[in-house]
Amino acid sequence: MVQAEISRLLERYRDRLGNWGPGFLLTVTRAEVKRNLESATVFYSWTAGRGPASAGPSTEEVARTLEALIPDLTRELSGRVRFKRMPRIDFRFDPNLAAGDRVYSILENLELERREPQAPRRRVKRREP
Repeated sequence: MVQAEISRLLERYRDRLGNWGPGFLLTVTRAEVKRNLESATVFYSWTAGRGPASAGPSTEEVARTLEALIPDLTRELSGRVRFKRMPRIDFRFDPNLAAGDRVYSILENLELERREPQAPRRRVKRREP
């Protein structure tokens, strides 16, 4: 429930997330709310698309931007979700999407080598979140 609501709110605040180019996609991968409602840890990941024009922001830039949105997100969330106590929101980067992207790049390089064994190796640059 918290994950879905925060995802909706982040979509609403998309213009405040920054103009990080075409293909930038922020995803809330999961949210864990402590049993005592003290805090909600929201795990996120992002991708900046492919190609040199889509380098995107650094992980630190995304983290700072999300941290700046916490007061607004908390206020909006309190109006949408009923809790005895509103949990403190804490964003954490989830590296699983980046790891999957790294595996994809390796497989893509292997496929290139298989198709063109006599050609010099061409490395596909992996995206850095």
